[in-house]
Formats: sequence, structure tokens, C-alpha cells
Amino acid sequence: MTTQARFLPWVRARALPGDALEIHASGHVVGVPFSRFGPGDVTGLGPGQIARREPAPDSLTMPPNVFPFVEFARADLPWCVSPAEPDAHNALAPWLALLVIEARDGSPLENVAGALQPVLSLPCDALPAPVELAHWAHLQVDAGSSLGAGDRVDGDVAGRGVARLLSPRALKPLTRYLAALVPAFEAGRRAGLGQPVPDARSAD
Repeated sequence: MTTQARFLPWVRARALPGDALEIHASGHVVGVPFSRFGPGDVTGLGPGQIARREPAPDSLTMPPNVFPFVEFARADLPWCVSPAEPDAHNALAPWLALLVIEARDGSPLENVAGALQPVLSLPCDALPAPVELAHWAHLQVDAGSSLGAGDRVDGDVAGRGVARLLSPRALKPLTRYLAALVPAFEAGRRAGLGQPVPDARSAD
């Protein structure tokens, strides 16, 4: 049986910075402004947020025509705290990226004083290009789903599709790799290191 699917560039809850809740009480309507969380408010993911990893941990096989990827339990997770707005092409950069590097002798992860997560130190050119981040994340939905490209949806979006983050790297056979989810914005990097975050929703 063939499964029909569509791929959407992003989805997230409707509420955005600057929006307001409408409170109806005693015949009056009061607008209450609020702001979403940003990448600087996140210091890690719970293990239940990862639904699938490919290749599987400790695997030494991977089809040469398939990029490594991570699937999430929440359909909006890659974009839920993205601080930027969609661009003119309706592309929205995710707030985290999947980084895959060869695991050579010794661990590239370090425990750094004050850091809330293990630290991976790499040159900037080892990271995905910021302008390309939006191309390596998507939401897969059933062909009959009412969701459209870049929809902002009301309520719980957890069961509305499969969010997937890919790494633009072809893996060599019989080679060990380290895969890590890393912050895509400076505010997220500083939060993970336990450093002060001047603006948790900064898009820098």
C-alpha cells in the first residue's frame, strides 16, 4: 500500500509576539498582550521529545542516498520558539539544527563549568549555513490533511504530522559519527552555556 503525503515548510501555534489574548468578563473585552518563549529560554530537550533517529544509535549502516535525520514527538517543535518571521519565500528557520560530525579518537564533547549541556567546540564553517537552515526542516502530513504551507494553528499541534530535521551530510560506510542537536541562534547558544541572555527572543 502506498502512503500519500505532503511536506510543509513549517507550522507553529498561532500566537506570536505582540499578539494579545481577549478576556471577556462582565460584558467587557480586555486585551492582554503576551510574548512567546524564544530560543534563549530553552536549555535542553527531554528524551520524550525525540520520536526517531536515523541512523539508529550505534549503527554502522546508512543508505548513501539518505540524509541523517531526527523526528520529533511535537509537530511544531523545530519552529515553536523560532524568533524570526517567515521570509518572502515563506521559509522559517528552525531554532535548532542537526549537526553530524565524524567521531574520531576521544569525545569532542566537553563538560564546561557553568554549562547546562555538554559543549561541542567546532569552527564556524562546520555548522550549517544560517541562510540554509529552513531547507533542512519540514513537516510531513497526510495528503488529506487540512494543514497548509506555513500554517499557524490553534490548540495542540502535537499530533498533526511528523516534524523532521535533517543534516546535509552523506555518511560514509563503516564510519562512526556523532549527531547533536545544537542551537541555531546566539541566544540559544548562550543559554546552553549558562551565560546571561540579554534577549531570549533575539534573532541574531
